[in-house]
Amino acid sequence: AIGGNDPGSYILNVTGRVRANEIEVNTTVADYVFEDNYQLKTLEEVESFIEENNHLPGIPSAAEMQAEGMSVGELNKKLLEKIEELTLYLLKQNKKIKSLEKTVIDLTKNEDYD
Repeated sequence: AIGGNDPGSYILNVTGRVRANEIEVNTTVADYVFEDNYQLKTLEEVESFIEENNHLPGIPSAAEMQAEGMSVGELNKKLLEKIEELTLYLLKQNKKIKSLEKTVIDLTKNEDYD
């Protein structure tokens, strides 16, 4: 224990602030988001969840994090999951925009200007 007497169940327990030039965390990543069977919520579902809970789905609330803490590795994985989900939403929206642009071009080409 550093800054305290009891390390509890941890190999290293620091009471107080820690400063380091670099920390390496071994953890899994969130590439499962790109698997075909991943159930990406609709934006409407995400919006509804946020309105009801005031935080993102799959991310603990601020109160939960304050009370229980969260491992840096797990938090990084969850944040990467959200970034990957955002990327999927952007790709879907980009396809929709391109389709709408094509529709507008096709409609304006076929207009009769008598």
